[in-house]
Amino acid sequence: MNSQRAIKIKLLVIQLIAIIPLLLFIFYIFDLWFDVRRSIVLENTINQGRLISQTVEESFKLGTHISTIVATNPGFKSLIEKDPSIVESTLRTITDNIPEISGINISNTSGKSIFMSREISKEQKDQTSLADRNYFQKVIETQKPAISGILTNKFRDTQGIVMAAPIIDKGKVTAVVGSFYEMEALKAKMDSVLPLDDKYTVLLYDQDGKLALILHKALPNDAEKTVFNNLPFLAKYDSHKVNIVENEKLPNSTKTYLGAMLPVDGYGWTVVNLISQDDVFAPIYKVQKITWLIILSALIFALSLISYVLRKIKMVY
Repeated sequence: MNSQRAIKIKLLVIQLIAIIPLLLFIFYIFDLWFDVRRSIVLENTINQGRLISQTVEESFKLGTHISTIVATNPGFKSLIEKDPSIVESTLRTITDNIPEISGINISNTSGKSIFMSREISKEQKDQTSLADRNYFQKVIETQKPAISGILTNKFRDTQGIVMAAPIIDKGKVTAVVGSFYEMEALKAKMDSVLPLDDKYTVLLYDQDGKLALILHKALPNDAEKTVFNNLPFLAKYDSHKVNIVENEKLPNSTKTYLGAMLPVDGYGWTVVNLISQDDVFAPIYKVQKITWLIILSALIFALSLISYVLRKIKMVY
């Protein structure tokens, strides 16, 4: 009797062992599916990031181009020297035709405004200096165009970026031209390029690691900037190339994220495009749960059937 029971147990174990290759194959299929899904999502985040990066780069080039033209055009230099009364009206004509640029300012090397496309009081001009701005100091030192980080316009109290270029005479900087690109205008352009998708979080950082904007959301307030500025994982990656971001967290979230971090070529700004790993693998998790439920049910049924059949078997010696 005992020998019969032992033989039946062995038969049951053999049946179970026969199922193992099938389970291993299912594990392999799911693992392969995870890898393929990850690759597809990463490719998508990189392509989206490149699109945003190119949009930002084109916007910066536009502002830099305008400042450079004003700073280097001989005709404009002649206006400044011979007929300064029409300089500001000329600057206004430029900004009227390029709505993204809300203002053009020409300052002396002390940071005091000489000409502006917008009308402001003489008192405000005299009381306001740009000498403390990093971009302004860089233009003076390098005698080359420079771009600011995210800042607040001292004359209008709006957020934006300044693209500046030097006016050079006889090898010396005599003035600095700055084109102010409204952050709202940049955000609107970026929003139009990439359709809204709640699953993705697209962040734009300036060259100082400060949050400039979040795609399809209102411009961040000071509290949001404080939370998002200088995220620890930003320092891990090379800001001059495309980086894969994985298993990183965002402020006020327990989720881990997957995505890409891309540079805005030549300007030091960074685009971060992320999607939570829960959203990435949600379809697989769903199918996986259903599959394991089916397998478990099938195993229980198979074991019950095998056990029943084995009980009916009579050993003949």
